[in-house]
Amino acid sequence: MLGRHELSTGLVPMSSLSEPTTAAFEQDTAAHRRLPSERELRETTWMSWPQTADKSRSFDDACRAVATTAVKYGPVSLLLEPGQRFSRLGKVETVSGSALGGTCLGDGGPSFILGEQGVQGIEWTRPEQSAVPKPRRKRGPGPPLGDVPVVRSPLDLGAIDTDGWGTALVAADTLDRNPGWTHDQVADELAKTVGITQVVWLPHLLGNPEEGHGFAPALFASPGLVLVHDQENIGHPDNEATIETVARLSRCYDSVGRPLQFVRVPAPARLHEDDQWLHWTYLGYGLVDGAVLLPTFDDPHDQVAAEIFGAVFPDREIVTVDARPLFRAGHTIGCLLRGQPEPR
Repeated sequence: MLGRHELSTGLVPMSSLSEPTTAAFEQDTAAHRRLPSERELRETTWMSWPQTADKSRSFDDACRAVATTAVKYGPVSLLLEPGQRFSRLGKVETVSGSALGGTCLGDGGPSFILGEQGVQGIEWTRPEQSAVPKPRRKRGPGPPLGDVPVVRSPLDLGAIDTDGWGTALVAADTLDRNPGWTHDQVADELAKTVGITQVVWLPHLLGNPEEGHGFAPALFASPGLVLVHDQENIGHPDNEATIETVARLSRCYDSVGRPLQFVRVPAPARLHEDDQWLHWTYLGYGLVDGAVLLPTFDDPHDQVAAEIFGAVFPDREIVTVDARPLFRAGHTIGCLLRGQPEPR
C-alpha cells in the first residue's frame, strides 16, 4: 500500500496521461528549437566527475558505479578535466582535457536541443564553461555527426526540467543568479532559445542553495505528471519546500492546457547525520535509455521509492545506486549526467 504516495491526484488517472498530440503543440523540429526531455532516446550520455573535498575513495567509487552502470544501457562519454585519470571504467569512453569535467552538468551545465540544424548545444552563461562538449561520432555506416552547433544564451540557468513538450520546471534561484532579470525576461529567453512556452516556477530548492547544494523539489516523470519530494517532518527545513511546491503545482497547467498531476515521493526516513539535517532525495535519480538509476541510502524508504519509480517508469529497469557519498559531497546522480538526444 502506497497510501499517501498514490500514483494520481484523483483529478486525472495516471493511465490517461500521454504525450501531447494536440495541434496546439505539434512542432516540426526541423523549424523549431525544442528542449527534449531526458526520457528521450539519446545518442550518448555525457557524464562529469566533479571535484570534491572528499579525499576518501567513497565518492570516486560512487561516480564509478554511476558510469559503469550507465554504460550497460548505452554509450557514455566521461568528461575529464586536465590531469584527471580514473581506472576500472569498462566500456566508458573518456574525453580528456575538458573544462566541463569538474562541473555539475545537470545544474546549469550545457543543454542539447533539437532544432533547425538537428542537434544543437545551448551554452548557458557561466564563467567556468567555455564550450559545449563535442558529440560522439556515429558507429557503423554513414558520415560522422560532426561538431554540435552552439547557441549561447546570456542567461545563467539553474535547475531546469522539461516535459519535452514546452513546459519547464525552473528553480526560483535562477533570478538570484541573474541580477536585474525578471520572471518574464527569463521566460522570454527560454521561449526564444529552447522553445519553452510554459514556465512553472519552483519556489524553493531542497538543501542549502547558498552553499551550492540545492536540489530540485520536483521533476517531470512524463508529460503532465510530476514527481515531488515529500518531506513530511514539519521540523525539517525541506518541509516548507514540499508544501509550497505542492501548492504551486496544484494550480499550474502544462503547455497544452492540462492541469499538472503529481506523485509524492517520500523523503528518506533518516533525518540527521553528524547533527546536521540531511537533504537526501530520491529525485536525485538519473535516466539512461531503458533504465532509471535510482539513488538509495540504506534507508527504510528505499523500497517504497523503488516501487513508485517502477510504477511511473514501467518501461524502464529500476537500478539502484548507493548515492550517500554523492549527496555528502553535494551532488546527485542526475547532476552528473546529460543526455545528447538522437538527431531527428
